[in-house]
Amino acid sequence: MPLPLRQGLTPGLLISSIALLSSLIPGGPIENRDFGHLGVFLVLSFNMFLVGLILASTVAVVLIWKRSHFGGGLAFLCSVGFAGVYLLDLLQIFPTSPTPMSVALYYVEAIGLIAAGLLMAASQSLIVGKGDAGPPSAPTRSFSLPVPMMLMILAVSVGIIAFATISALGLESTLLLNR
Repeated sequence: MPLPLRQGLTPGLLISSIALLSSLIPGGPIENRDFGHLGVFLVLSFNMFLVGLILASTVAVVLIWKRSHFGGGLAFLCSVGFAGVYLLDLLQIFPTSPTPMSVALYYVEAIGLIAAGLLMAASQSLIVGKGDAGPPSAPTRSFSLPVPMMLMILAVSVGIIAFATISALGLESTLLLNR
C-alpha cells in the first residue's frame, strides 16, 4: 500500500537533508574552510553531532516507511537540528573560520535551511495527526538491525568523523609529512 502524501514527503525531505549535509563534509568539494583555531575537542564534538544527526535522520526515514508513530517526532527533531546547524553557520555564529564561506557553501546551506523548514512542517503534520501513521488495520512493524550491520555503520561513522575532524583542523598535510 503506498504511503499518503505527507508520509512520502517527509522521508523525501529527510533524504534531501541528509544528502545536503553530507555534501558539506570538511575536506570535500564544498566545505573547505579552516577550523583549526576551534580546537580538537570542539571540532570532534561538532562532527559527532553532525554524524549523529545524519544517522538519526536515516532511522527516521525507516520508521516513517514502516509507519511507526515515532517517525514523525524523530523527523521533527532532526529538522530542528538541520535548521540550527544551517542558521548558526549562515549567521556566522558557529563554526567560525578565518576562511570566508564560499558561494557554493552559502547556496547549499540556504537550500538546506529551506529543506529543514519544509521538513519541520511535513513532520509536524505526522505528529499532529497522531493516528495517521497508517491505517488502523496496518500494524506497526518493528525495526531492528543485525549486529554486523550496526558494527559496519559504527565503523563508517568513526571513519567519517575522523576524516572530517582531520580535514577541518587542517591536519592532513601534517599527517602525510610524518609518514
